[in-house]
Amino acid sequence: MRIALLLLTLIALSGTSINASVRVAASQKQTVATPDDGSHLLDKIPPAPNRWLPSKQKPQKTNPPPQRTDREHDHPAPNRITPPPRQNPPPPPQLTERDKRRIKAEKCHGRIRVVSAFGDFKVKIDPHFADLNVRETPFASQVGEWTFVDAGEDFTVEFVEHFEDFSIRYSPFPGLN
Repeated sequence: MRIALLLLTLIALSGTSINASVRVAASQKQTVATPDDGSHLLDKIPPAPNRWLPSKQKPQKTNPPPQRTDREHDHPAPNRITPPPRQNPPPPPQLTERDKRRIKAEKCHGRIRVVSAFGDFKVKIDPHFADLNVRETPFASQVGEWTFVDAGEDFTVEFVEHFEDFSIRYSPFPGLN
């Protein structure tokens, strides 16, 4: 019977889930009952992260997006590739004074009337350095072939000594020099 009573006591003390151990708190001097099943060790283990919840990790540093130009701010095209901006075409070549005079001389053929003022072209007769060789013909069809008329002219010509549009010389071979 003693053995049975001893077994019942052991079962009563160790069989319950709460086996009270007495711990004295040093600062407050009070008795606290804690379970002796090791559950107080679980308080020191951090909880496992839940993979379904967003993590609280710091985002990784990435390069900033490229800066957009003013043209893209005005007309954004998110799904299209924008061509590079157009470059200005090179300026046309500058004509020299001689080239300008030759262009004017090319236009002067056909029926010509000589006037003393306000002619379409101002012409200087220069036997040595002329822009245009002129031949007088009854039917002018090429550059440098002139037919002098009093009425019904294609162009008027004013003979000058200075500030000419182009210079001429009379020659049997008409054309530009």
